[in-house]
Amino acid sequence: MSHYSDRFKLGPEKNVKPLSLSTKGKKFFTYLLIASIVILFYFASLRNFTADENIFLRPFIVKPKPMKNILFWSKYFGDTTWYSGSDEAGKEVLKSVECPVTNCFFTHDYNFLDNVTKFDAIAFHGPELIRNIVPLNRNQNQIYIFVDLEAPTAVRDLSEFENFFNLTMHYRLDSDIEFDYGKVVAINSVKAIAPSKNPNWMKVDEDFYDEEFLKIFEKKKKNIAWFVSHCETFSRRELLVEHMQNFTTIDIYGQCGPFKCPRFSDKCSKMLTDDYKFYLSFENSLCDDYVTEKLFNSMTEFVIPIVFNGANMNNFLPPKSYINANDFETVEDLVDYLNFLSENPKEYIKYFWWRQYYKILPHPVFSYALCDICKKLNDENFIETRHIYTDLNSWFRDKKCNQQAHIKFRNL
Repeated sequence: MSHYSDRFKLGPEKNVKPLSLSTKGKKFFTYLLIASIVILFYFASLRNFTADENIFLRPFIVKPKPMKNILFWSKYFGDTTWYSGSDEAGKEVLKSVECPVTNCFFTHDYNFLDNVTKFDAIAFHGPELIRNIVPLNRNQNQIYIFVDLEAPTAVRDLSEFENFFNLTMHYRLDSDIEFDYGKVVAINSVKAIAPSKNPNWMKVDEDFYDEEFLKIFEKKKKNIAWFVSHCETFSRRELLVEHMQNFTTIDIYGQCGPFKCPRFSDKCSKMLTDDYKFYLSFENSLCDDYVTEKLFNSMTEFVIPIVFNGANMNNFLPPKSYINANDFETVEDLVDYLNFLSENPKEYIKYFWWRQYYKILPHPVFSYALCDICKKLNDENFIETRHIYTDLNSWFRDKKCNQQAHIKFRNL
């Protein structure tokens, strides 16, 4: 006899008490109840009931979230797609950055809905925003978004737009919607790690070494490159470069130097990897969180960037992946350290330890900002408590930039 039949065989040889009638009855009615519920749900599903009408199915049906429609009111430096690659963006773009919500549709088409007041949100690009060319009517529930990537030193007075915007979309880490010049993500993921406040970086690998990186380094015969188009700036970076040139060689490309290379070309990028040991990522303004594409783009090449800006760099890049000019007291100290790295390849290579864990997504990284907008519009608490910027100028300008650099390179 099988194991199962032995188990339920009644008799003294197994010393098993027979089931009482009441216990059998309870089991029978339990099975009957379960079967009845299953049959009930089956036949209920065959009927044309909505979730609201069917009291049995209602708790088990998840209603789809209503679609949120967002209009790009102006162009973005002449680009109708806002660097997203398409005049329209929706679920697929949001999925590409693993956005937790995807019920949003972004368009530049004013006529996508029969009235602009029906859009859930409207995004306005600050530099191309004109006060008398805005929607004539506004739905009281509409969210207006101020979008800008420029430093406060380059932005006009915004007082005419007080009590107009609900959200800021900006590079600053305290903006409502983060709009960055680049992203640091885990090497096998699209999840953004930085820019962010106090990112949790992996510990620097002080023993890092790579033979392939050494081969690349040994082919480099030039010292420092700088691609630049604005020659006189608020940060006075040009004076810092001039002072550095007293102690080392810097090849200046663009409108401010003798060397030429087509802007944004692959040739220029490859040249950094092939020829140069260092690249100057010097910002035109020393403002909070102002770190532009010149840095993120250089991080995709095999070259060490030297940064000069007003940001807390730990919020932007892994430690020991860049050299911060403001970490040095004098220009001489900075150049001495660059010379040390040039003469010690193994120490130079350690600046690429982070490539074991992270990768750089250079500008544009617009999809992440679209995800943040979509999350805001799906946040019931935000919708109920949304605020309006009564003094946008103050938020944008007050104490956000600094003319004083830590490194000493001029007399003030």
